[in-house]
Amino acid sequence: NTSGSSITIKETDKSFGSANVYRPLTLAGQIITNLYAYNIDGTKSLEDGNLILYSNTFSNGVDKDDAWKMTNISENLGIKNGSTILSIEKRQSLLAVDTIVYNMTTMKVKSYQFEFIAQDLNAEGLTGYLEDSYFNTSTPIDLNGTTTFNFNVVNIPGSWNPNRFHIVFKQLSVLPVTFSIIKASKQNDNIQVDWKVENEMNIKQY
Repeated sequence: NTSGSSITIKETDKSFGSANVYRPLTLAGQIITNLYAYNIDGTKSLEDGNLILYSNTFSNGVDKDDAWKMTNISENLGIKNGSTILSIEKRQSLLAVDTIVYNMTTMKVKSYQFEFIAQDLNAEGLTGYLEDSYFNTSTPIDLNGTTTFNFNVVNIPGSWNPNRFHIVFKQLSVLPVTFSIIKASKQNDNIQVDWKVENEMNIKQY
């Protein structure tokens, strides 16, 4: 039939003892990480990427639900779990103590860009930061959107360290201070902010 057709396979159609592969999966978020390289003409080329899926039905250990990283002759970007490098990892729902450790190999001396595409990871008070061990920097990432980060690889070992980058997640703390009045007013080309607090504890400076 050139107009197309379809077939429906129901749960009851399976033979006894077969695997449960048809029930819907409830995810608690995901993050895609893409690695782009900048070309001489300023365009970008997608070199590699990986995916992490979160759900309470998954395990944080390496098992048959994860996909091992198959290396290529060009740049490689994997997810490190212990001594195993993965391209797709399924993990338990995200916690504030979690860390994503990237494994970056076969890099060249050139400019690159990370693209982080996160979905439904923005639990209340949870934040994520990309940490760069070469420059000792910490950059916030959007936990329900897209974040890009440009970086260079130079001929210095720390620059192409396979574990140069990782993402850490943190829980925001409630500030021990109560603001009763806060206002802002324009002063020439500046903004003057005035505030009044009712109580404060362990505040060194604003």
